[in-house]
This record gives sequence, structure tokens and C-alpha cells, in this order.
Amino acid sequence: MVVIVDRFTIEHPFLLSDNRHYPFYVWKNVYRRHWAVRYALTPLYAYAMWAMYQCAKRRQSTLWLLALAACTMAVLVPSPLLEFRYFTVPYFFFRLNCSPPGTRGTVLELAWFAAINALTVWVFLNKPFTWDSEPGRLQRFMW
Repeated sequence: MVVIVDRFTIEHPFLLSDNRHYPFYVWKNVYRRHWAVRYALTPLYAYAMWAMYQCAKRRQSTLWLLALAACTMAVLVPSPLLEFRYFTVPYFFFRLNCSPPGTRGTVLELAWFAAINALTVWVFLNKPFTWDSEPGRLQRFMW
């Protein structure tokens, strides 16, 4: 995982050119803080991979899970941009093939997504800003 992070973590110019998106702030405020942050997060990535495997192994074969992991890595690892939309299709495939989380897990997941979406709508409506290159034109934050 450290080798993947080392070889494929690219700071694409488009990533830091548009401050209207979440990835801009994630990159600026997390990954750019210190060169070692990207490596310090690899245990979190490993835990997430293990947790996802534990969730899905009850319903799918190891071969199916390896194929999903390979396809997901083929899409995400070489991508120079950090865009959350690239994660949606693999997430849906994973989620559809996991054991149902139960009522509590479903409510927590729904609350988490609702909070993210509510925050995004609030920022969109209440925090417009202008760019120096386009004075007088309001810009708005978007997903």
C-alpha cells in the first residue's frame, strides 16, 4: 500500500485549480500539510480494506472480492484526480454485495450521508465567494 501511495499519488494541477469542490480542500488541508501525511494514512486504508472484506465475504466468494478489488484499483490508482464520483460505482457494487447492516447500521449510514449532503447544501446556499479573475460573479461550492 505504501508503494502504491508513493508511486501513484499525483498532485494534478486541476486538483488545486478549483476551490469549489471537496477534493480541493481535502488535498489542501490534509495531504499538503506534510509530505508524510499520505504515508501516515496507509494504515487507515488497510483497515478500510480489511473491514470491507469482512463485510462482503459473507455473501461473496473470495474470487469475486478479488475481482472487485482489482477493478476498483484499476480505476482509482492511476487516476491523477481525486474525485469522489470515481468512488461511487465501486462503492455501490460493494454495498450491494455486503450483508445488510441491520437497522442501527442503516440509520447511521443514512444519518452520515444526510449530514454530508446538508452541509454541502448549506455551504452552497450561504457561502458564495468571488474569484479575482471574475470580479462581481459569485462562485458557489459544489460537490
